[in-house]
Amino acid sequence: MSVAQTTRADIAYALSTVEGVTGYEVQPNTPTTGDAWPVWAQTEFVSMVAFTMTWDVYVVLPAADLATTTAEADPWAESIAWALSKIGVVNWVQPSRVMTDPVSNAAPALTFNISTT
Repeated sequence: MSVAQTTRADIAYALSTVEGVTGYEVQPNTPTTGDAWPVWAQTEFVSMVAFTMTWDVYVVLPAADLATTTAEADPWAESIAWALSKIGVVNWVQPSRVMTDPVSNAAPALTFNISTT
């Protein structure tokens, strides 16, 4: 198993430790509220045996209305950051949107950026 595959599995597991969140190694076909997954963003090589991988991690928020989205996003931002900090350095979190299927509007989400070694 490659470092990327192992890290992806570790991130999915860490996400699943947060109440209401289900971690996946890749985006599920029809993500719903609480679904979360990592996407490899880049690898920075110091040498061929020492490198840092950067990941964007997406978490789908409820889309009923702004109050509901915010009520879920605020506590998840902190609890998910704590869970991801066990895997690597959490660089930032920001609001975003993700496509939940090919023909729908994008759903509100949180995007975390983490670095692993």
